Amino acid sequence: MANLAGNPPAGVPPAQPAANVANFALSPARANPNDFLDYTTSNGSKIFKQASAPLDFKFDCEESSVQTFIETLRDRAKSSGG
Repeated sequence: MANLAGNPPAGVPPAQPAANVANFALSPARANPNDFLDYTTSNGSKIFKQASAPLDFKFDCEESSVQTFIETLRDRAKSSGG
């Protein structure tokens, strides 16, 4: 138990600061959700280009392809941090 001054008792080494931990995220935009992407940087520009690239699926406005379009769009949103 620490004394009133906040120091550890005699014989107990002081606590070490936590080592730098890599920031892991499932997608680049989720690495720091409280911050906007800076499109003036190389990384921000690459994220924007990937997220706004045309989908592989070409939606033909037919009822039979709506579900495929929604799934393709959802997958892109998830991979881009949405």
